[in-house]
Amino acid sequence: MIRWLLSLWIISVGLAAPVRADNYKVSSLSSGNWSGGVYRDRKTDQFSYCGMYASYKSGISVHFAIDNDQEWRIGFNSTSFNFRDGQDYTVAYSIDNSRPTVLKGTARSSTFVLIDLPSNSSLFDQFRGGTMLSVGVSGRVYQFRLDGTARALSMLLDCARQYDSKSGEARSAQPAPQPSNAPPSKRGVTPDDRLDATRFVANLFAKGAFRDYRFMTSDELSDKKWPDLMRSADVAWIAPNAVGLLHIFSTADHSIDDQLSTALASDAKACQGRFASGKVNEEEDGQFKRLFTICDDKEKSFNVEYLFLPRKNGLAYRFATMIFGRSDQAPDNKELREALKKANWQR
Repeated sequence: MIRWLLSLWIISVGLAAPVRADNYKVSSLSSGNWSGGVYRDRKTDQFSYCGMYASYKSGISVHFAIDNDQEWRIGFNSTSFNFRDGQDYTVAYSIDNSRPTVLKGTARSSTFVLIDLPSNSSLFDQFRGGTMLSVGVSGRVYQFRLDGTARALSMLLDCARQYDSKSGEARSAQPAPQPSNAPPSKRGVTPDDRLDATRFVANLFAKGAFRDYRFMTSDELSDKKWPDLMRSADVAWIAPNAVGLLHIFSTADHSIDDQLSTALASDAKACQGRFASGKVNEEEDGQFKRLFTICDDKEKSFNVEYLFLPRKNGLAYRFATMIFGRSDQAPDNKELREALKKANWQR
């Protein structure tokens, strides 16, 4: 779960250039039109936060910052603002067509307002999957395109996780655990696991081959017109001519073979017409298992390819690429499979 405890004065001086003498920049971060860096406290020489901002043609800059506890906030900065320093302001925001959320913002200067965001992982889903952010404050409405936000937030989260939450120092490399004959302990899927999965997919989509992909928002996924397979996804995206899904499961609770059988049985049950399925042997390195299912139904035809990717933390990712309304067109997953192979070697 994402929390937001980074002190107001750290964010306000760190995000609004120039940086005050209390903090200093030790390295730079850049992703598309987002830029920023890693900041340390000048007095203690300990890590303070990772921050990035993007400037818009309106003259307003949007800022994000995350500290070593993965706690973060958003700020807006512009010389056209005329806030009263220290005064609270009512701020309403919405992403794409979502219902507006009303929050409290605090002016840290006449040109900078800082907003505490709700402590839940669904907000991350909204920002990384959204296209347009609308913000209303002081009787005016401002709009910001969220181009590259998923990649920037993922980079910030990776940056902040490098530092210990107590000492503020960079985490030292941990020795690889030794193999054990003991059975794996069972564990559930946590909000942090979903954030990690989102980062994983965002890093894949940062590659040029996936420039036509976009994340689905929580509102889109909750639409009752979609099948349960979609609405239960931990991460979902729109691909060219298809929909992509990622489900997370614990291999201690459900092996990959169990999940493969579950997916097969679920799709067979959902098909009211002719059903076919098959397993694909990965001839190169066997990093993941593949399954396809086909339903030829006059009303609800579909074609799905599953990829089962084991992780090193006791979890596994089940990717699904779906084409609705067609039983004769298989999803083209070659680029995704190649990207997953490379990503898996790096984890």
